[in-house]
Parts: sequence; C-alpha cells; structure tokens
Amino acid sequence: REKYLELLKDTGIRTTKDGVIKLNPKIVEKIEVNAKKAGIRKIKLKQVVEPYPEITFDYQNLSMNLSGEPMNLNPPEEEVKADIKYLLAIFEKYNSFIGTDPEKQQEIYYKLLNVMFASPFFARLRCEAKLIKKGETSLPLYLLISSRYSNTGKTFFIKAILKLMTGKEDLRVLAAKTCSSKTAIALQVEGKGVPLFIDEINNAYLSHMKTTITATNHFCENLQLDTVPMVIFASNDVIDPAMEFRKRMIFLTPKGSIPSD
Repeated sequence: REKYLELLKDTGIRTTKDGVIKLNPKIVEKIEVNAKKAGIRKIKLKQVVEPYPEITFDYQNLSMNLSGEPMNLNPPEEEVKADIKYLLAIFEKYNSFIGTDPEKQQEIYYKLLNVMFASPFFARLRCEAKLIKKGETSLPLYLLISSRYSNTGKTFFIKAILKLMTGKEDLRVLAAKTCSSKTAIALQVEGKGVPLFIDEINNAYLSHMKTTITATNHFCENLQLDTVPMVIFASNDVIDPAMEFRKRMIFLTPKGSIPSD
C-alpha cells in the first residue's frame, strides 16, 4: 500500500479485519484517474529536467552529433521513406484550408521547412564570414511567422519539423508569457543548433528583443559562438513588424484557416 499511495489517494480504500481489500467500480475509476495524473506529472517533470537537444558538427570528420550522440548520416532507405511519408502527410493537411490557395500556403511552409533544416549552419557561416570580413546579415538568426488568426497551422508545423530534426516527440515549446525576452536570449546563447520556438509573442515582446535582434553579432560573430541556434517566433499580434526587424529576420505570413468542421 505504501508503494502505491499516489494511485490510492482519495479512493477511500480500507483493509478489512481479515486483511482483504475490497474494490468497487468507483474505486477502480479513481485509481485510473490518479494513474493518468501521475503519468502526466512524470512527463512534465521529464520535460523540465531533460536538457534541450543540441545539434553539433565535426566538419573535419564530416560527422554530426545530436546531444552528444553520433548520428547516422546514411540511414536505411525505409527510414528515409518513412520520414518523407510523414512530411508529405503534413503538407497534405494544408489542402483542406479555406480562404487561401493551398499551394501558396504550402509554399510558405516549405520555406519554413528549409530555413529550419538549414539553420544549424547559419551561426557557423556568420562566424566564418566575420573572420574574412564578408557580409553576414543574409544569414538571419531569427524568424517570425505571423497571421491574424491562430488557426493557420503555425505551431503544429514548427513542432512537427522539430520532431523530424531531433526525434523528440514532446520537445519543449516556450510561450512568451512564461519565457521572458531575457530568458530567450540566455537560452539562445547557451543552445546549440536546434531552433528555439517561442509561441504567442506580441509587439511589446519583440520590442524587448530589439537590441539583440538588430545587433546579433555582439554575441554570435564577435564571440565566435558558431553553434548559436535560430529563434523562431510565432504570433497573431505582430502582423506588420518595423523595417528594422525585417532587415534582420525572416518574415513569413501564412493565410487561410482550418475549416470549422
């Protein structure tokens, strides 16, 4: 009984004089509810404790590590086909969107897909460009995807691509209301390769990030932090960012919406 206290909480279970524990259907249902709660808490705890995944490269040996583990850069054909099938299924969902041309919608998300997969190389290229005194601002470390409505598939798509990049099913998604701009900056500096996703930002949040976004080279190129990840913002509020932001970040504006049914 001591071992299962969390599952037996508030069930009213009692042991009879002869040592028998009697269970009725209501008690069984309560145990099932307690088990679900315990499972959810364990997942949440794991998300908090488990470090955010990192992608790093050994360019000399042409190898890649995911959180310190070497990755197979020549996976079996079946795995490649499975990923392609998964990816095509994602894009197929946008065919049902209303109020827009599905092909245009898919094109916007295809750009996002390419940016996310290319982004682990951006900081490295920026740092190299700095050393040979070439322009580096064409490789932005920020992306904003915004729409007037929340049901354009932004969060769904970004989470799906992060899953493809890392293999993590429940990768931590940061919300602007719980992740301050200072925290976002710290996470970016500490991170390696894998894009950070901050959802539901507003104009005030973007303003707080202004100095960092418009002067990324202060902590990337100048300090030669060639593993700095891209930060992806999603918003239903920042519809028309100022030119000073547009010059330093990729800006995508999907339209249309998920049908009501």
